Amino acid sequence: MIVCITDMGTNTNYSSFLKEKMDQDRITFIDMPRAETGQDWRNEAINKALEISKAEWVFFSEQDFFPLEGFWSEVEALGQYSNVMGYFQDNRLHPCCILMPRWIIEKTSKNFGVVKDISDHFGLFQKEIEDLSYNHPELEFPNDVRIGKLQNASHMNGLSQNL
Repeated sequence: MIVCITDMGTNTNYSSFLKEKMDQDRITFIDMPRAETGQDWRNEAINKALEISKAEWVFFSEQDFFPLEGFWSEVEALGQYSNVMGYFQDNRLHPCCILMPRWIIEKTSKNFGVVKDISDHFGLFQKEIEDLSYNHPELEFPNDVRIGKLQNASHMNGLSQNL
């Protein structure tokens, strides 16, 4: 597991507490500097984590995402016909929960940032995944992209960061 701790310019910093409490959990912590003007803090953090990770599969998540009873069974069932699985809020594949193979990530621009006046974080990334899914009929399983919607979960929409 890789946890990126981003400098958000707040007065209170709980990162030492978090690292101490998770010391035995085999987590790689990345302390990200405050994003420069023109940079997107989340895009910088995700790309740094992807540089470190060597995993074949990547699970993007957030601190306020909670799998509910049956979540992992749902992942297993959806995995029979989907190779991208995620939690949706309306039509948005929400970055609080996306599970996918690395090869699909590598076919994108790896831009996880906000696109001003167009989309929130992961919006461009979602579009690129959907483009792979719908616009490349020449790809055949397991090399094509099939997106499954996960239901057995709860997302608190930034509550823990705001607290």
